[in-house]
Parts: sequence; structure tokens; C-alpha cells
Amino acid sequence: MTQMSEIDNQITTLIQDDIRRKGLVDTGKLLRSIKVNSYNAGKSFGFDVVAEDYFEYLDAKYNIIEDVTNSSKFINIIEDYMVKQIESSIDKKIN
Repeated sequence: MTQMSEIDNQITTLIQDDIRRKGLVDTGKLLRSIKVNSYNAGKSFGFDVVAEDYFEYLDAKYNIIEDVTNSSKFINIIEDYMVKQIESSIDKKIN
């Protein structure tokens, strides 16, 4: 599994957990539909969320993405990613 795939899975889990915590699960269809695609755009990190159409409305009302990206777990995921990127860059320059 690539580092980005691992990050995608971790962010997906954070989003699913936030939806559960907020009591927004009915059939589970939304939870199963969530797919995160993260990317490294030069010096910045970003991600897109693909999900059922109504996720957009739930997010607008319940601030799912905002709460996830402000969480300490999300920050730790990004910090770990950045450390690995820096270490990789240093290794390339040394070798």
C-alpha cells in the first residue's frame, strides 16, 4: 500500500467516525460510499471526498470536513506524512 493510499484510508475512517459520532447514519449507504483521494501539489497537501450526493448537504449543516480537518488525529496524520516527505527528500540529497 502506498503512503497516499494509507492516508486516504485514514482520512476516510476519520470522516466515517465523525458521521457516526454525529448520529447521521441511517442505512450505512453514505458511510460505504465515502472515498478520499489525497494528493501532494508541490508544497501543499489536499484531498477530495467522493460520496453520495447528499454528503454535500450533511457536510454543510454538520461541518463534517471542518471538524475532521481540525481534529488532532487528522493533524497527526498530516504531520507524519510531512515528516516522511522531509526525510525522503533529505535521503535523496545525501545519497
